[in-house]
Amino acid sequence: MRWRWTSPRPAKSKTTPGVRARRVARALLAACPVLAPGSGAQPAFGQAPCHYDVTVLPNHSCGIFSSPANPVAINNLGHVLLGGANCGNPVYDESFLWTGGPTLTPIPRPSYMLGFAAQDLNDDDIVVGTAVTTYAGQRAFIYDSHSGVWTELPPLNPPTGWSGALAISNNNVVCGFRSIGSPGDPVNPRTAFIWSAAQGFHDLGIVNGYSTTAGRINIHGMCSGEMALGKIIVPFLWDGVHLVQVPSIAGFETHPGGLNDWNSLAGYALTGASPINTRAFLWRNGLQTELLPLRGFGRAAAGNVSDGNVVVGTSAMIGSDTAVATVWINAIPHALPDLVQGAQVDLGSAGHMSANGRILALGSVNGTAANMILTPRAPVGDVNGNCLVDVNDLLGVIIEWGQSVSPADLNHDHVVNALDLIMVIDHWGST
Repeated sequence: MRWRWTSPRPAKSKTTPGVRARRVARALLAACPVLAPGSGAQPAFGQAPCHYDVTVLPNHSCGIFSSPANPVAINNLGHVLLGGANCGNPVYDESFLWTGGPTLTPIPRPSYMLGFAAQDLNDDDIVVGTAVTTYAGQRAFIYDSHSGVWTELPPLNPPTGWSGALAISNNNVVCGFRSIGSPGDPVNPRTAFIWSAAQGFHDLGIVNGYSTTAGRINIHGMCSGEMALGKIIVPFLWDGVHLVQVPSIAGFETHPGGLNDWNSLAGYALTGASPINTRAFLWRNGLQTELLPLRGFGRAAAGNVSDGNVVVGTSAMIGSDTAVATVWINAIPHALPDLVQGAQVDLGSAGHMSANGRILALGSVNGTAANMILTPRAPVGDVNGNCLVDVNDLLGVIIEWGQSVSPADLNHDHVVNALDLIMVIDHWGST
């Protein structure tokens, strides 16, 4: 394409990459004055980190003893849930909410709770989990950390049945399980459920003789879970109406891990061989991709997946405890400790990740055991995650134009538009 200038250019001027990018952008916009919103298809690429910054979390103190608590969940704000033994009674669980600062905040339990095992939180810091109660055994609860209000989600067969809340979406929809009960066993079988304050319960029920449990849910109301018949585990995706069974990648039981807002599901399967092997997978758009372990390792397990389709999990040796926390970027494995800047980090495994890619992990930092948040960093304007802002990122924004959830939404205003295009141009050449 030739450009015709209407005024003379200054002598000896040079056209910089940023200027050339602006010209390309103007030409593309002029050629396509109306770029229709995207079809809603999942992006073909994920925004990948060039490195991770480390935030070390405070320890759980019990008398004179101090140790890292158990990592549970992390939201997009970097707020985390942690769990551990109740100092007053080590049989029951205590849960902590950390939103910043030098100490962990215990989630206060009502007098009728012997213990509370938190399972998930959303970006409003609403927490869900399972409590051991003084009146009915295990029950699902929702805890509003702002108002202090607890909401119980009962089983189908009170007062002796059980229920559990395992996940909550950013539009406050909860999923989990609740018992149906049978003669001589009030706890089993169980049904997966989806619950909201407006719609109440929607139960999946028993499927082909299998008990069902829902373990993850996204903003579209899609949940993932397991159907269990004895030791046989079959994963599924369920939107409240339609159920899709996810096949095993290894011909044996399969465990779903994380579910992102694009309905991508990460998890792992057991091969049944001796010693037991695990194989990681990503289920996306109806296609199942095996996620291979790091070179030199024989097995892999995936724990969660971000909205940019970055998967976090573990590569391990077969028949050994030797393992390394791993992230898969475009299905390529990377040793997570190698991507950490500013600290010497040892991570044998990692499985908790927010939708925007923050990782919550337990390991050691500079030789000291600690929980840590690993925050992904990449140049502003880097859409495709190659750690360079260039013409590929410009095209990435245009391809994703109009999408509401996309790695190309660089300013996080829930739409890919000219503002994101300008961010690519303004940071042209950044690494």
